[in-house]
Amino acid sequence: MRVLILIFFLAGWTNPQSNVDALKAEAQRQMSIGRYGEAIDLLNKYIASRPSKADGLHLRGLCYEKRGQYEYSVFDLRNARKLEPKNSEINKDLGRVTSTWHQLLRKKISGHKREIAINPAIPLNYLEIGKSHKHLGEWEDAEWWYDEYIKREDPSSDEVIRYTEILAHNNHIEKGERILKKYVEKFPKDHRLWSRYGYFTMWLGKKKIAIDAFTTALSFRPFFREAQEGLEQAENRPYIYTVVDTVVDLKKLQEQQTEKEYYIDRLYREIRQTPGDIEKRYALIDALIGVNRFEEAYQQLQILSVEHSGTEKFDTLWEFVTSKKDSLARFNIDKYKALYDADKNNKANVMRLAELYAATMDFDSAIEILTLFISTNKMEGNNDVRFMLAKYTAFNQQFEPSIEQLNILLKSEPENYEYKLLRALVAVWTTTDLDLAKSLLEEYLVKFPESVEAIVAYANLMVKERKFTEAKSLIEKARGINPNAREIESVQNYYDAILELEEDRKVFKILEEARELAVAQNCPDAVVKYDEYFSKLKSPSRFEWIEYADVNSCARNFNKSIEVYDRLLEQEYDIDIAILRSKNYLWSGDSIKALNEFTRLVAEDSTSFDAKFYLAETYEVLKDFSAARGIYNQLLTETVDSNKIRIINLRLGWLPKGGGDIFSLDIPTFVRIAPVYNFYSDNQNLKYNNTGGQIEFGLLSFLSAGVSFNRTTIETPGLIRFYTSMKWNLLANFDNKLYLNAGYGNLNYRNVRIRKVSDFGIRYFFDKHNNLSYTFENTDAAIVLYSARLGFQNINANFHRFFWNFRTKNMLYITGFYNFLQLNDGNSGKDMQLRIGRKFDYDILGGYEYLSTDYARYSAYYYSPQDFSAHSIWAEWEQKYDSTLTYTLGAKAGYIPASDFFIREVSAAAIYQPFKVLFISARISYGGTYRYDGSYEFLSAYVLAYWNVF
Repeated sequence: MRVLILIFFLAGWTNPQSNVDALKAEAQRQMSIGRYGEAIDLLNKYIASRPSKADGLHLRGLCYEKRGQYEYSVFDLRNARKLEPKNSEINKDLGRVTSTWHQLLRKKISGHKREIAINPAIPLNYLEIGKSHKHLGEWEDAEWWYDEYIKREDPSSDEVIRYTEILAHNNHIEKGERILKKYVEKFPKDHRLWSRYGYFTMWLGKKKIAIDAFTTALSFRPFFREAQEGLEQAENRPYIYTVVDTVVDLKKLQEQQTEKEYYIDRLYREIRQTPGDIEKRYALIDALIGVNRFEEAYQQLQILSVEHSGTEKFDTLWEFVTSKKDSLARFNIDKYKALYDADKNNKANVMRLAELYAATMDFDSAIEILTLFISTNKMEGNNDVRFMLAKYTAFNQQFEPSIEQLNILLKSEPENYEYKLLRALVAVWTTTDLDLAKSLLEEYLVKFPESVEAIVAYANLMVKERKFTEAKSLIEKARGINPNAREIESVQNYYDAILELEEDRKVFKILEEARELAVAQNCPDAVVKYDEYFSKLKSPSRFEWIEYADVNSCARNFNKSIEVYDRLLEQEYDIDIAILRSKNYLWSGDSIKALNEFTRLVAEDSTSFDAKFYLAETYEVLKDFSAARGIYNQLLTETVDSNKIRIINLRLGWLPKGGGDIFSLDIPTFVRIAPVYNFYSDNQNLKYNNTGGQIEFGLLSFLSAGVSFNRTTIETPGLIRFYTSMKWNLLANFDNKLYLNAGYGNLNYRNVRIRKVSDFGIRYFFDKHNNLSYTFENTDAAIVLYSARLGFQNINANFHRFFWNFRTKNMLYITGFYNFLQLNDGNSGKDMQLRIGRKFDYDILGGYEYLSTDYARYSAYYYSPQDFSAHSIWAEWEQKYDSTLTYTLGAKAGYIPASDFFIREVSAAAIYQPFKVLFISARISYGGTYRYDGSYEFLSAYVLAYWNVF
């Protein structure tokens, strides 16, 4: 936070516009999910970045309202209204919060009065009633209750300060003086009480006592502004200080002043040659004080302040010079104000008065008189006044009016370098039009290469662009020209702070990438990014830990997710987090633990929809369908949310109609239809079509049966073959990890030949991304080898296929297959594909592929290469269009060493799931390789679907 303060106040502007806007956007997101504490932390940074904007204060006020901190809320909303008094939303919210707060204050007063009736001896009740009346603006009532409080307990110094505010408002000055006299003796080192005592005694005309009080306050806090101003008033200042006695001979006085002027010029010249000579600079300050040149003395003290502030010599001079400078400034302002009032069109007087106002930081008054002069004197020749207005509006952070004036000036005098420099500075301060700023500063530095102001501005610009090497070089250049320039200290602090924050920015970028991956449902990669982010933090926030647990849950790292939720619940119990943990128990397979937890949570909060819904789902997993149905039906009577009702009805439709026994005879427990279509063609005029599907009926919770039908057509010039198969299938699913299937039936070739066919398969899922499978199929060789020439050959094929898919912890992807084909014509063949890759971005996967095919001998009836191998690189780009559609674009390029031939392939795939009961997958690919001693091109496609009818 200290770093941020340095950036905002020394450099003016820090984060790029997008980062500042991101703070507000993230705060609004936190507000939308009810995390107002986190939102307030973000808004504190946003308000620090944009203190002149009302939107941050408005939002923070609403956060405080939601947290019940109405005093802070009203304070923020009042300040927001000051910035945008005509904003109807702010006024409406302020009215609402103030009304609510006042009602609570009234209730608070009533409550404390009841406490007083029970026990009138407790002082706190009187104090709280007094403070409440003060907040309500009921000053006399507030005073009475404070009086009653003080009768019962000695107040703290803070409460005395509040009490005297009430007394001052009620004009009870004498009473306040008595109170303060008592408590400055009780708290003799509290500078605030001494200063307040000085004001009360001054208002009563006791100026000597007031002067002593103010002096005492300043002895404890030398630059306490309230006491300084009070002391000046008590001493009837301002006045002009002079070291020259008024009875001195005029000629002698002129000679002394001439001598002093010469001495000052010499000191200036010597200091320019040796800027590090501190004693000589102090001598210059003394000389300037001697001739009442307090502004110049003040400038020299500013140079010394960096290293000498806090020393007795410096602090004494600083206090003296600033007081004289301010007194002289007020005297001159009064003088020129009188001249201005007499003639508002006297340009010299207008400009001098504006300068005096600006010197005291009263830019509003300077802007007012300059604007009036320009509006009433529109003739040419007033560019000097307009330029002064442009400067002071910029210094007052009114940048748009400043830019407006500068645009007029540059149109009038396009080659005026003063105008160009100020326009560049405004662009740098506002972090807008930075390209224009860069162009103007580069042009200015060509003309004035030794301008420290321009060099510092350009260094500031380089820091904003994160070109730290260039910025450092420019800062050193400016320091070499004028090491005492205050702008260098500011840009150096800005440079150091942004450089320190650069690592934080890089760390936060990792978090942003992790969140983007999570939104895209690429949860395994998101987990890796979160781990990287956490490795660079000492203490992630509670909200970030919740995000991390959620992403691990999405990536099916349930144990890790539960571990995080356990730790969060130990720190602070939250039923929402307890529900999330219980979901992970359920999803990880610990159904009994999930049942116990959800039962407890429903007992804890019987209104929680999530707790009841997932308790019903747990009963489903445990096959207690009656209990699940009972809870779903209860939820239907308790909710009016149409989306929730639709989900409950859907879940009820999935429940088996029996009582829930694992061997229930209420058959079928479900019906699933799975149509499929395959197509393949090549430049050898081969066309392969397969159309069919399967219907599956649930028998038991883990067992189903079905029938499949397929029609296959294989066509080449002069030949066309038709194959029809029908098989009976048995399928088993054990805990969604182990899948078994077996099929047996007939294959019919044009009613000429009928043969038996069979298949068997086993697949095991270690988790969502890691699995192994083996399939076996006994069928006609023509079906496997895509060959029409085998129609009359009656060759039997035993086809074995091994498939693997793994993802390592370091995000390495290993996939592939191995096929082994046995034919009763005495031939056999084997195919293997191995892919190794990794993610290069959250949506881009790529790597290396090895492919080989080898048959025992060549056959004229089907493609049967020997010692074929190819090496390729491949890439896939996956995009999630929305929650229902995901598509993937792929490409492959490779080389066949044996035939010195390049291969290529492009593909597109999509998965569409408009409803939970309907799943559609499709893929199409086009490629080129080497076959039959020449170039070979092919086109393949498939579409399949799964529809759970009920």
